[in-house]
Amino acid sequence: MEMSDLQKKIAWITGGFLILLKAMFLIVYGPLHLPDSGGYTVFADLMLSKSDWLHSLDLKTNYWQDLTAFRSIGYPAFIALTKIISGPSYDWLAVIFQISLSLVTSYFIFRLAHMLTERFWVGMFCALAHALSQGMLMDQCILTDSINTSLLLILACSIGMGFLRNETPLTRKLIGLGLLMALAFLVREAGNQLQFLYWPVVAYWIVQTTTSWKQRSVLFVSFLLPMLLFTQVYKGWNEYRSGERFITTAGQTTMFLPAIEIKKKGINVFENDEYLKDMPPYREPLDQVFPILNIQIINKHLAETHGLNGADISRYGFKSYFKNWFNYPLLMLQYTLSEIREKQAFVTFMPFETMMKIDFWATGYKPFDKKRNLFKKVKDESRYDLLAAYIGRHISRIISVVLTITFVFGVPITLIQHWKGRAYKVSQVDPKYILIFMYWLIYFGYTSAYAMVHLEQRYLLPVVSLSVVAAMFVLAEPLERLWAKVHSLINRGSSTHGG
Repeated sequence: MEMSDLQKKIAWITGGFLILLKAMFLIVYGPLHLPDSGGYTVFADLMLSKSDWLHSLDLKTNYWQDLTAFRSIGYPAFIALTKIISGPSYDWLAVIFQISLSLVTSYFIFRLAHMLTERFWVGMFCALAHALSQGMLMDQCILTDSINTSLLLILACSIGMGFLRNETPLTRKLIGLGLLMALAFLVREAGNQLQFLYWPVVAYWIVQTTTSWKQRSVLFVSFLLPMLLFTQVYKGWNEYRSGERFITTAGQTTMFLPAIEIKKKGINVFENDEYLKDMPPYREPLDQVFPILNIQIINKHLAETHGLNGADISRYGFKSYFKNWFNYPLLMLQYTLSEIREKQAFVTFMPFETMMKIDFWATGYKPFDKKRNLFKKVKDESRYDLLAAYIGRHISRIISVVLTITFVFGVPITLIQHWKGRAYKVSQVDPKYILIFMYWLIYFGYTSAYAMVHLEQRYLLPVVSLSVVAAMFVLAEPLERLWAKVHSLINRGSSTHGG
C-alpha cells in the first residue's frame, strides 16, 4: 500500500529513533558475551589458526561435544569473518551487523502488517514490537539467535507478502527464499527439522497462483533445493572427515534432557535400556545439579562402556527419546507441557523488560529485586526512573497478554467465522485469513517442537513477531471501533461542558 507524505515522515523518524536507541545501548553496554558465546568464538579461532579440522575428525576420542561436530558451522564462520575484518573489535562488528539486519527485518514486518491490515498504524506497531522486544536483547549478544531470527522472519514476511499479492512466484525468487532457510540452518541446525513448518504456506501459495502440476512441482522443488543441497553437502563433509554421515552431534545432549527431568519424579526410563540400564548413578540432588552434568555421565558410559562415538551417541539419543514416547507417553506429554510456561505470554511486547535485561546481562546487577525494594529506592534515592520502568513493564505485559490471547484463540475463531460466512467453501476464503492461520500453525509448530525437548523463550523469536502481526489483524478493527466510541464520548462531554 502507498503511504501518504506524513506517514513516510513518521516512518523515517521512527527508523531514525530506532537506530539511535540501539546505537546508544551498544555504546553504553557493548557487545554481550554469555556462557554459550565461548563455543562460537573458540570455533572461530580454530578456523583461523588451523586447517586440519576441515579434513579430520576423531569422534571416538572426542566423543563429548567436539567443537566442530557439536555446533553448526555458520555462526562460527561469521565470527571468524568479523575477526579477519576488525581483529580485537570483532564482537562490535558482529553486533553492528546483527542490529542492522534486525532493523531490515523490522521493515519487512512493517510492510507485511501494513499490507495485511491496510493500516499504517498497525504496521508501525508491529515493527516497533519487533524492534524493541526480546530481539533487541539478542541483537546485542554473541549468539546465533539474532541472525537466525532475522533470516527466518524475512523469509516468512516475503512468503506472506507474495501470498497476499496473489502473484505467481518466480523460480529464482523461491530459490532465494530457500537460500534464506538454508542459511538459517547453517546458523542453527534445528532449521533442518523446522523447515517443514514452512512447506504448507509455500505449497498453498504455489497452488493458488498456478494451474499446471508440472510448474507447481518445479517451483516447490526450487524452494526445497537450497536446503537439500546444504544438508547433503554438510553430511558429506562430515562423512569425509570422520567416516560418519551426520550434521551435528547436538542430539547427544538435547535428546536426553526429558529423561533427566522424568528421573526427578523417581522414574528411571533407562532401567530396561540395552545400553543404559547399567550406567553409573546420576549426580544428586537432581533439582540442584545442572542437567548437563548428568547427561555427560550418560555420554561417558555409552562411549567408554559400549564403544559409541559422538555421532553414535547422538543417534542413540534420538532413538531413546522416541522410545520414551512409546513407553512413557503420559510422562513425556507432561514434560512437554511443563516446558510451555506462562512467561511465553509476555514476549510479544516487552520494550521495558528488554532494556532492563540488557542492563542486567551487561552488569550482572538488578536495580531492584522486589517491589518493596523498588519503593524504598524511590523514597530514599528518588529513583523515579525505576518506578517508570516498573509501571511500563507491567503495562507492556498487559498488552503482551492481550496480543497472545488474541493470537492463540482469536485467529482460529476469526478464521472459522469468516469461513462460515463463505458457506464453508475454501475457494471463497480471503487469503488474509489463510495466511494468519498458517502463521498460527508455524508458531505452534515451533512451540511444540522445542517444548518436546527443551524450550527457552528466545527460541521462539522467529515466530513471535508473526503472532503479533496475526493478532493485530484480528484486533485492528475492534480497536478502531473502540477508539471511535471513546473519541465520541470525549467530544460529547466537551460539548456538554461547553454548553
